[in-house]
Amino acid sequence: MNRSTLRLTAAATLALLLAGCSMFGVRSDYEQARETRPLEIPPELDAPAQSGTMRVPEVSGAPATPASAASSVPSAIPAGEATSLAIADGVAGAWRRVGLALERSGVAELTARDEAAATYTVSGTSTLERRAEGGFFKRLFTRDEATTAQVTRVVRIVADGSGSVVRVEDEQGQPADDELARRVIEAIRQRLG
Repeated sequence: MNRSTLRLTAAATLALLLAGCSMFGVRSDYEQARETRPLEIPPELDAPAQSGTMRVPEVSGAPATPASAASSVPSAIPAGEATSLAIADGVAGAWRRVGLALERSGVAELTARDEAAATYTVSGTSTLERRAEGGFFKRLFTRDEATTAQVTRVVRIVADGSGSVVRVEDEQGQPADDELARRVIEAIRQRLG
């Protein structure tokens, strides 16, 4: 056999091999498949469940807890030791982040906000310690008294280099160092990470 006949025979054999099983009448599973009836959905699965377990709560500015539960929320966050908190963000960004942290923590009631002054006014209960008054011996033998009272505090964000500092002050602008002030700072610290 000469080379051209050999090439022609090889090409014909290759064509037969590439044609595969379709030359012999063998069909694939895909080609043999028939159309079936469409899937039927039971009527009880057509409508979504109406039970309260699948209900998505409404989004609003107020916390989604009932009023009775809101009074127990502040005690969930213990008072920390710090009365200020450094944040690596500018005043405007820190003001927004602190506001969200205060709203979501429920540590105190947010009563006012002032973006221009970068402050939030919060109200809540705090244990106030009153030092015994009088002379040396009277203070020596008299215990300090602790009372729980409703107080108002101002959360102020001030610039500090490239970041900012969150401080809690009383209504006169003096640094507050009571239980509510430490709880507010701790709540912000926990929320902002």
